Amino acid sequence: MNRSGCHASETLHGIQEPMSVQFQLPYGLNQTNTYQYKFGSSEYTLLWNGLTPSVQTTAQQPVPPKHLTDVLQVNQQILSRIFLVHLRQQFRTFSYRYSPTVDLNRVSLFDTELANTLSTGGDIQEKVSTWLEEIAGIDLAARYLPPAGQLRVEARWGTLRTPLSADGLGVNRLVTILTHLAMPEVKLLLVEEPEADLHPKLVSAVMKILLRILREEGKQMLMSTHSEHVVLPLLAGVANGTIDRTSFAVYYVHKERLLTKVDPLTVDDKGQIEGGLEGFFDVDWQIMDEYLKGLAKGSD
Repeated sequence: MNRSGCHASETLHGIQEPMSVQFQLPYGLNQTNTYQYKFGSSEYTLLWNGLTPSVQTTAQQPVPPKHLTDVLQVNQQILSRIFLVHLRQQFRTFSYRYSPTVDLNRVSLFDTELANTLSTGGDIQEKVSTWLEEIAGIDLAARYLPPAGQLRVEARWGTLRTPLSADGLGVNRLVTILTHLAMPEVKLLLVEEPEADLHPKLVSAVMKILLRILREEGKQMLMSTHSEHVVLPLLAGVANGTIDRTSFAVYYVHKERLLTKVDPLTVDDKGQIEGGLEGFFDVDWQIMDEYLKGLAKGSD
C-alpha cells in the first residue's frame, strides 16, 4: 500500500493460483480481476474485487461444485463475524422503536439495533446485566413498552432507574461493548479505546473479567488503548498466576516519520514486558520523580 493505491492478494485452499487486484484509494469496489479455473470437466470464471470472490457461469455450464462455492464464501463468512465499537458509539436516546429484525450487515451497529438485540435477543440481556453488575454494581433492564412499540434501555441501582443515554458515557459505552460480546453473531470484536470515559477502577474491573468472558463466549477481541490501566491488570494476573500469558498479546504501535510500525512485545512468566512500555510506564516514573523532587525541595 502507498499513498496512491493498494495491492491485495488472496490464496484460497484448493485454488492453485493466488488472486490479486490493484486498486486506487479510496476504494470504490469497482476494480475486478478475472480468473479461469478448471474443475473436473468444466471451466469456471472467478471474479474477485479485493474482498469477495464469485463465480460467473453461463447457461451451458453446470452448477458450480459445492466445495468451490464453500471455499469462495469462507472469507465473507469470517468478515461477517467481525464488528467494531468506535469512540462515538453509544446509546443516544431515551427510547427506541421496536423492529422485528435486526440488520447485522454493518461493521458498526447503531444503538437502535443494540437496543432491539438487548430487548429481544434471548439471554443476551441477562448476560450483559450479570457482567455489568460484576464490574460496576449496576443492573441493566431493556424492555418493551406497549402499546406504542417502544423499547427502553435503563441502568438500575435498586429501585432507581435511569435511561442509559442519560447515564455516564463510560457505563453507556461499556454496555455497548458487553452487548457485542453477548451476541452469538460476533466472533471478533474491535474496540477503540475501551477505557474512554471510564474511571480507572472500572477499567481495571473490566480487564479482570474480560478474558473469562471471551473464553466462555468463544470470542476474540482486538483493542487499541492509550491507558496503562488496560494493560496492568493483565500483567498482574500473569504475575499472580490467574491469567495465562499466552491468552493475550501486546503490541506497541508507533510512528517513524511517515511509517506506522507495529512491534510485538514479549510478556514473561512474571508479567513483565521486555523493554517496558515506551511512553506509558516511563512517563509515570518521570512524573513521580518530578513530584518527589518537588516535595523534597519544599521540605528544605
